[in-house]
Amino acid sequence: MATDKRQRDDLATRAHAIYDAGLRHKLEPHEHGRYLALEVETGDYAIGDRFRDANEKLRQRHPLPTLFFVFRIGYPAAVKMGGHYGSRL
Repeated sequence: MATDKRQRDDLATRAHAIYDAGLRHKLEPHEHGRYLALEVETGDYAIGDRFRDANEKLRQRHPLPTLFFVFRIGYPAAVKMGGHYGSRL
């Protein structure tokens, strides 16, 4: 279990480094609010209007089991977790 968390943390650290070093300045002015799926090993990425769109575009180029890291361009997190009072599942 701890190894899985370390692997996820490592993936996130590497993805943020790639995004900050080469993609942020290029994408944020024009793609704000869209989703970016990033393949950390190669630096390849895809952009979509929805989380799923970006992920599926990148999956077409990387069909083998690979972990992607997804950003929402211009936001601190790709998705908001939690619900609001009174919501149903």
